[in-house]
Amino acid sequence: MSNMSYLVLISSLFVCGMCHQESTDHAAPHKHGDSHYDSHGDHNSHFDHVAVLGSRKLDSKFEEMTVEESKRQLGMLVDKMDVDQDGIVSLSELRIWILNSFRSIDREEAIEQMVAHDLDHDGNLTWSEYTDRVYGYQPDEIIKLAYDTNPQVLALSQMIALDLEKFLAADTNADGTLDVAEYCTFLHPHDFTHMHATEIRRVLRDYDKNHDDLIELSEYMQEEDFPHERNPEQDIIDQENFNDYDRNMNGFLDADEIRYWALPNHNEAAEDEALHLIQETDLDRDGALNKGEILTNHQMWVGSEVTDYGRALRDEL
Repeated sequence: MSNMSYLVLISSLFVCGMCHQESTDHAAPHKHGDSHYDSHGDHNSHFDHVAVLGSRKLDSKFEEMTVEESKRQLGMLVDKMDVDQDGIVSLSELRIWILNSFRSIDREEAIEQMVAHDLDHDGNLTWSEYTDRVYGYQPDEIIKLAYDTNPQVLALSQMIALDLEKFLAADTNADGTLDVAEYCTFLHPHDFTHMHATEIRRVLRDYDKNHDDLIELSEYMQEEDFPHERNPEQDIIDQENFNDYDRNMNGFLDADEIRYWALPNHNEAAEDEALHLIQETDLDRDGALNKGEILTNHQMWVGSEVTDYGRALRDEL
């Protein structure tokens, strides 16, 4: 049987098998990237570094550079940020740079995972390769899971079914495989509108207990699933967040509001990060940045933990 035939067969069986089953995966919707601030409100400098560099690998390399070298490399990046070459990095130029950095980070992760999951190393990921590496099952074995009466096995089969739905949505040329670009949409659906409908259905399966295609406050707070894990402070935070997402203030989250909650795209994050960097770096308060200002604050923009003396000492050890 061809790989595409497997996909169609498994999809059909899972749809039937899931009709009377609720998802037991209650994880919160995916939030992309590292947090800019930790739970204590402390600043995460690596968020800024990666947002500027567009690569976690490159961030690690900058950590090993001397201050002089990191400033030299940063200066070259600043020249690229200044698209109109007027000597100033504007908010718009910085926002676009960071937006592209976030997307570059997504692609970097997709490439890394593709290497790990693409068993025959042909540059295309099949469904069987994915399930073998991620779940340890082949498609014919997965079919049997949908008919198992063990709740844990059923939960696993439903989790795989959700991944299958994402896989099919990401496979835009319908060839039964995902190339790196398609796999990037699979891993990071928030930044690709053609993946949103699938992700909204995923969230509804996790949260919408009365199956009305809306999420009310008690469902959002998952009171039914975690009745003993609530605390007053968390309840207040959840209520405030729910009210923020409930833009029409009708007490429910519809598909558009779920998209705003569960699928935050890179645009808003890039805008916030650009404003943050300008606020912290703009010495003359003109609302834009010149190279001197950026290089003066280079440690905010890129990492550099090694001085010439420190490197010499480390090399001797």
